[in-house]
Amino acid sequence: YATVRHPDTNYVSNQDGTSLAVVTSCNTTYRPSLYQLFNYVKSWRQFSNHGDPNYVAIVDGKEVKPLTESHGHYTSIEVIHDGVHSDLGGSGGHMSNPDIAAFDPIFFLHHCNVDRLIAIWQAINPNAWLDEADLKGSGPLDKKIINEGTFTQKPGVPLTEDTPLAPFRKSETEFWTSKGFDNFLVHYRDVVALGYTYCELKDHIDPSKDPKSCDRYKSEELKKYVVDLYRPNVHVQNHWQLTATVKKNAAGGPYVLRVFIDIDHADEHTSTHSPNFAGQISIFARNKNTQCANCKAHPDAVVHGSVDLTNCMQALNIDLNRNSLNPDQIKFVAIGTNNKKRLIWEDLVIKADLFKYDESAVDHKKWSKTHVSSVYPSRN
Repeated sequence: YATVRHPDTNYVSNQDGTSLAVVTSCNTTYRPSLYQLFNYVKSWRQFSNHGDPNYVAIVDGKEVKPLTESHGHYTSIEVIHDGVHSDLGGSGGHMSNPDIAAFDPIFFLHHCNVDRLIAIWQAINPNAWLDEADLKGSGPLDKKIINEGTFTQKPGVPLTEDTPLAPFRKSETEFWTSKGFDNFLVHYRDVVALGYTYCELKDHIDPSKDPKSCDRYKSEELKKYVVDLYRPNVHVQNHWQLTATVKKNAAGGPYVLRVFIDIDHADEHTSTHSPNFAGQISIFARNKNTQCANCKAHPDAVVHGSVDLTNCMQALNIDLNRNSLNPDQIKFVAIGTNNKKRLIWEDLVIKADLFKYDESAVDHKKWSKTHVSSVYPSRN
């Protein structure tokens, strides 16, 4: 078969469906998520992972901290990455399936843009990286980053900054590593050291800083530029956001969690072009029969995602400046990506919370957030 996106009943790509899905998510998901990512996320672990460090699984009646512990918060590069896969592939499309996504040529364009977003975030947060214990492989075993095994690495071995990134060679005898110091001034986490850059970086170089330093950029100036670029609505004082922690593998494959406001009858057929549709969280999970060893080793993996509710609230004339949105006005609809079947969202969602962000100050550093209420489980 040829590469397909949003295939119809004849397994032929639906170009209009693909375009509509992407355009819709640009407004409801990508833009607000990127805005949150660049403005609020400062930790590398929070930026790079969409898990929840506070989630505790119940196994045989006992509380167990999953090995998949990670540090998702607000949003992450993974949340944005997964959403693009879902929107481009659609139900049954290549990009929606982790096992065959790379057969679609747009996979590589997508990941090039992910690299660009990472480079911008690193320029804004030049000193953000893993903890010393992570880098050196020290500390207790349950706090180490354990390798599940690859084609070139044995399973069960702690990963450090010196772990070879095979098969990517630095020379005929060396592989690249996450540390990658050529000397004490150049760090290969900086894309310039790898021989390329992006226009956002090039336009915000600080000439007063060492040109070989990771911290060569006007970080605050660059941050203001991208935050203003992606901010969903510069004309409102308060932005509202829903955060949710969901079970990644509980549906046996990829799925989406759609969020609606003030529509009791929402189901899998409710249009995402309805004014009541706020956005969705895409879960880029492998199918239950996958041969992925890492997936099998972490059946309790969780995803921490978010949906900006501001635009939807405005469309429904809900006051943004007061706590006028009640948790029972928020409705979830979970749908399997591959079969479009409705799922029981209560079996997938662990918790969901409502936040309000006060962004009235001109200085971004003075913006604040307030936890308004728990949406699920309800505390009424």
